Amino acid sequence: MAYVELTTYNITGPQVLFCYANDITLGIAMYMFYVSVFLIMAFSITEYQRRSTGYTDFSVGFGVASFTTLVLGILFRLIDCGTNPLTSNLALAVLIVLAMIGIIFLLNDRGR
Repeated sequence: MAYVELTTYNITGPQVLFCYANDITLGIAMYMFYVSVFLIMAFSITEYQRRSTGYTDFSVGFGVASFTTLVLGILFRLIDCGTNPLTSNLALAVLIVLAMIGIIFLLNDRGR
């Protein structure tokens, strides 16, 4: 098996780094990217809310993080990496389900 280099892609711009990382890790890199974006967003929003209001409401952080990750996944779906798009169908389905769970959390939240 030949070693895959950045020059093997017929893509110019910074998206070639995402395509390269996703191809050499057999698709695991984008899953890790989405999980890290989701966790960073959720805990950052929760911590900001604790500092500004004095209490935390994790359902708000979860809802905003899930929608942000879904939008990012849809945008990354538009990037074509040769034979496959950058975001797989499974990852997009998981992000949609996560956004639906975020809606349920926000609708069932009693708030303060």
